[in-house]
Amino acid sequence: MVTDLSMGNLDIAVLYAPRYLPEITYEHLMVEEYVMVSTFARTLSEVNPDSYIRPGYTVVLEKTHSELIPALAISRLSMGSESLAEAMLRRTGGSCY
Repeated sequence: MVTDLSMGNLDIAVLYAPRYLPEITYEHLMVEEYVMVSTFARTLSEVNPDSYIRPGYTVVLEKTHSELIPALAISRLSMGSESLAEAMLRRTGGSCY
């Protein structure tokens, strides 16, 4: 999208982790907050790594997640879509962001 913006193919884009170019004007819109949801755990310390679904929605989230929660950086399952993660939680139980 950044390339399309710089080439004039797009007038506006919403980017989670933009690659900054000097010829493009960027405005910060919001910070997205991720919330843990779980069918078992009420706190992070109660999360069972065997039933944890690691979020893989964006590269930035994956990197930040690994840095902030290294104990859950490697899991049996990772989802690249929030709706798929929600469906899996409903079907099998577990925890996810």
